[in-house]
Amino acid sequence: MVLKTTTGQIVSALDTADSLSRHELARRTGLTRATVTNIVRPLLGCGFLYETGSASASRRGGPRPTPLRIRASALQFAGLDIRREKISACLVDLRGEMTAFDTRELSIGASRGDVLSAIDALLVELMGAAVSPVTALGVGSVGPVVGDEGVIQSIHFPALRGFDIAGYLERVHGIPVTIQTGAVAAAYGEERIARRQQRPATSVAFVVIDYAGIGLGLISGGEGWITDHGGVGELGHLSIDRAGRACECGRRGCLLQYSSGRAVLQALGRLDGDDGAAFARVARNADAGDEAAQAALIEAGDHLAHGIVDADSLLRPGRIVLGSSHPRMADWYLQGVRRHLDGLPDREGGRALRDRLYLSELGTAAICYGAANRELKAFLDAPDAHVKRLGASSADAWSAAEGDRSTAT
Repeated sequence: MVLKTTTGQIVSALDTADSLSRHELARRTGLTRATVTNIVRPLLGCGFLYETGSASASRRGGPRPTPLRIRASALQFAGLDIRREKISACLVDLRGEMTAFDTRELSIGASRGDVLSAIDALLVELMGAAVSPVTALGVGSVGPVVGDEGVIQSIHFPALRGFDIAGYLERVHGIPVTIQTGAVAAAYGEERIARRQQRPATSVAFVVIDYAGIGLGLISGGEGWITDHGGVGELGHLSIDRAGRACECGRRGCLLQYSSGRAVLQALGRLDGDDGAAFARVARNADAGDEAAQAALIEAGDHLAHGIVDADSLLRPGRIVLGSSHPRMADWYLQGVRRHLDGLPDREGGRALRDRLYLSELGTAAICYGAANRELKAFLDAPDAHVKRLGASSADAWSAAEGDRSTAT
């Protein structure tokens, strides 16, 4: 957790409101006008903020307050989504807009060297095309994750299990790296989207559908709920049938035995080895009219609803978002989830679960976008170090590079 500095209060207020004058910043933050002026000056000097135009005379004869805005192009933040069968990466600017996105397929069972080479190539290509400095990298990975150690501990991803992926990426790419489970990372992005759409929620849960399991991440009060597992817990190992299918964890009826990608392929009789790419094809087949694929995905979603209902009973988040790194997968699952919820009576107190359930608007970019936004949030809360490092000389550079676009933005 990053503690918000006084400078962070100013930048965060501008992030929320788009543009504010110094007077409005003082009113919103509770800081004195002099303090605001002293903080804004170096932010303007290093190019993080800009004034939208020169002050004009007000009706009373004095100058009108000059609005300030965050310069979106001043910095960028990278996000990386690591799955066993694919990797995805994106760039996000200082306004939280995704400026680039790309993905690479991986072979299940690929060696550590092959996986790292694919990650490095993707990041080099993406960051090399960035129009402004990329200052940090956030990683959302299959779990469990030991975030403090930068290590992935998934038994389903032996190529990277126990490997200090965060330390490796810092050494190779020269920027700070943080890692969390993909579900927690995605929740950061969904929280930001909800806030920008004027639909803020105190807490946001993200349910990620994966080939080998079902993940759950939670953001509460703007911060990720991080346990020793790296997230809220293993939703996929929530038992929905004590006499059900045997699970590798030693219990029976675990959700992943009914709702994971592997379970869908098994239901279709298409489980041949360990192939996450085959799971992705199921959604494509369903879109093409394959009724068996459609039924299998909807049924998996119906089972998933059992876990979502139990998680909601325990956590009661203001917003629950469903997503997957595979195109259109969550769309089909959502049909089954809603079918199950429609058969349940409404509960007293608060909004019904069906009214708090959403499909991620980011599609397959949800995890890497959220991971990048985790780094953006850390910057907005405490930009001081960046301001000191860049210094006042950056203002002239921004004017030359952008043709002083402040009046047009």
